[in-house]
Amino acid sequence: MEETLAPDVDRAWAEQFIVVCRLRGVPGDAIANALAEANDHLRASGSTALDAFGPAEEYVTTLALPRHEVGAMEALSLTGSLAVGFLGLTLALRGVTALRQGTPVGVTLGLAVMTVLTVLVMGFIGVKGVAVRSGAFRRPWAFSLVGFVWVPAGVVTLSLMPRVVMSLPTWPVLIVGLVAIGLGSWLTARREDLDDPAVPPLERASAPVAGARPAGRVGLALLYPVAFVVLGALTWFLRA
Repeated sequence: MEETLAPDVDRAWAEQFIVVCRLRGVPGDAIANALAEANDHLRASGSTALDAFGPAEEYVTTLALPRHEVGAMEALSLTGSLAVGFLGLTLALRGVTALRQGTPVGVTLGLAVMTVLTVLVMGFIGVKGVAVRSGAFRRPWAFSLVGFVWVPAGVVTLSLMPRVVMSLPTWPVLIVGLVAIGLGSWLTARREDLDDPAVPPLERASAPVAGARPAGRVGLALLYPVAFVVLGALTWFLRA
């Protein structure tokens, strides 16, 4: 993409420019226009992007670029669709486990606590999306540490809270879980705001979009269905 938009701009500099713009919430068409202007300047001057503009992160701050501020309701809408899919995945996998073992679905206190905490974290990430993305970009080690801590914390929570708070019939739980996965994927696939390619406005307007489901939405929508197929198969065969 960088080669098409700005063939005279160093690729690493262009990639950094796009990443910083994305973190700041700059729309794709504005990014494309800014890169095209930078490319025209470099083509005329014959200098490099670093010499002409300095580091990409600093150069972005000097531009009056529009920013799309995601409102709380818009963020919660996306997070809600992902949360529905996550809850569906949790229920469906518990249903597969119970079906394989021939027992009702036992909901432990630890599972309930971790499910609620995960949904709350997803909501926080959704509302504070720009800040979270910026933090992940600037301090990737910190977010990697969070990931490494979260999984063991979940295992410990499940181990320390094994008490079954309720037992549910297997098939209804499995069916509700699968319906929730499908609903979450459908809601995610309908969100056109998830696809904002860095292309000039005229190219975007001329592109065929009727009935299209670009890769960004499709990939996110398939997250939980694919996870269910993989994890469900592992659960079924490992508990044989």
